Amino acid sequence: SALAQGKKWGFFPGVSGSWLVSNENFLKDNNSISELKLRGGWGKTGNVSGIPAYAYYNLQELNKVGGVWTNYQTGSDVAWETTTDTNFGVDLGFINNRIKLTADFYNRKTDDLIMTIPIGLGIPDVLRNVGSMENKGMEFTLNTVNFKNTDFSWNTNFNISFNKSKVLELKYVPVLDK
Repeated sequence: SALAQGKKWGFFPGVSGSWLVSNENFLKDNNSISELKLRGGWGKTGNVSGIPAYAYYNLQELNKVGGVWTNYQTGSDVAWETTTDTNFGVDLGFINNRIKLTADFYNRKTDDLIMTIPIGLGIPDVLRNVGSMENKGMEFTLNTVNFKNTDFSWNTNFNISFNKSKVLELKYVPVLDK
């Protein structure tokens, strides 16, 4: 009910896998490395959460803040917002996983961003796919078990992330429905 005919469905494939290297014969009896796992994945997800229910039918809804009626004009050109995600990671554990390091690297690109464009002058707001953006980053986590017995345990966790977002395309072209 949110998207027009011909744009109601999307295809969002994905694939992921991991290799638990520490289970291999050449590393199985290693006393220092208790876990070594390599991970990777690629996939697409679709989003229409920015579009109100039944928006394609140009219904009105009462704006709860201002008490005025808002008419969302969508028309036939609003499509799924699509995010393509590629990620790689490694899990590394030492001394029976008392020290564990996790590193993740990702590149996420979102196309056909959905945005409500206010027109003004009494003209209803317009929903459109307005551009694309990219998010890249890496995240590192260090977990340690410093002390552990039946009465008391002490764990330390540290996390740091480096993220970069970039708008790749932004088109502000309000097209009124016919």
